Amino acid sequence: MTTKQNNSCKNVKLDEGEGIIKFQCHEQAAKKNISPKEIALLDLLIDERNYYASQKMIGFECGVGYGNISIRYQAGFWISASQTGHLTLLDRDDFSYVDQYSIRENSLVSQGKFPASSESLTHALLYEVDQSIQVVLHIHNGPMWKKTLEHFARTPQNILYGTPEMANGVRQLFTNNAFTKNNYFVMAGHFGGVIFFGKNFSQIEKEYLKIINFIKFQ
Repeated sequence: MTTKQNNSCKNVKLDEGEGIIKFQCHEQAAKKNISPKEIALLDLLIDERNYYASQKMIGFECGVGYGNISIRYQAGFWISASQTGHLTLLDRDDFSYVDQYSIRENSLVSQGKFPASSESLTHALLYEVDQSIQVVLHIHNGPMWKKTLEHFARTPQNILYGTPEMANGVRQLFTNNAFTKNNYFVMAGHFGGVIFFGKNFSQIEKEYLKIINFIKFQ
């Protein structure tokens, strides 16, 4: 099925296959017996996602959803489900739990009503390489991306989003100690894509504001 493009979409740059899951997703039924702690984490995740959606950093444009958000829980993480960008407000059913994955085999297992976000493997890699990381935010902002591309840590331009190559590209950034000053990186091969990570959402907000202040002077 193709989506008819209106005039406002003619100049919007979208990656090939934007928003499409590129890994093998083995879906299971929605997670049962969610603990009170999980409910609190999900409600926090909902508030943060809805805030960044209100800022157009997560959303839906020209038939394509963009952006995702997650939070660590036990041996896995809760992440916004695939194809939820068109929803102004999310609820708990719009998130999936991931606790099994293989970057080498390009696969993961998600529990939820919907498949996990197409960028789940990158989130998984971040939680794997640094145990202090508790939250991850992937936004889309073309002007921000253009102005920061040459100034901050970035993944190679030939790497597509949502692939094992992207996850391994992020791993290489950690190997190269690319995050001594900032907790974010630009996805050079994924137009508009910037990923933030940190101990909590307050830290992510500070990192986000650092970029906003930086680009004011560019």
